[in-house]
Amino acid sequence: MPRKERRAAIIAAAVRLLESDGPDLTTRRVAEAAGVAEGTLFRVFPTLADLLAAAYEEYLSPRHLHELLDAVDLGDDLEAATAAAVRTVFAYLASVHLAIHPVAGKAEQQSAPTRVAFESYRQRIVDLETWLNQALGRYAEELAFPVASYARFLMTLSIGHFMRRQTTDSVPDITRFALDGARRRTRQ
Repeated sequence: MPRKERRAAIIAAAVRLLESDGPDLTTRRVAEAAGVAEGTLFRVFPTLADLLAAAYEEYLSPRHLHELLDAVDLGDDLEAATAAAVRTVFAYLASVHLAIHPVAGKAEQQSAPTRVAFESYRQRIVDLETWLNQALGRYAEELAFPVASYARFLMTLSIGHFMRRQTTDSVPDITRFALDGARRRTRQ
């Protein structure tokens, strides 16, 4: 296998393992998953840190996020778009959370690859919020405050619910709260 293809196969295997097991990779497991000898892996990536850095770079790339965003159906009204936006935030967090969760510790305790991963993750969150602004922008006239504020509000609620592992019933609740607020309305 040519060097470039071997490198890509090793990174792809590492990414699959990040998705399933988180960052506790071993070079042996990655080599087995890539179908190469561990010695071959070390010729491509001299250290586990080098391998992790390359895997995180791929895993937390803008491409990974944009593939998810390109598949989103926002519906045809503000409520459908809000619910789709919340589901999309949940889906992205779920797709990367296992790999980056341990990365969120104190910066001085992180390895170079995990610091890079966390910075990439933070940038993808900014990218996600930018997408929300664009996706919800067509509903600006229906909102009581700026689209950017609404997008930030949805991100905050969605991330908070996700981190507490309360994603199953949260989409309708967040959507309803975002659109109608928390105050009970009296019927007239």
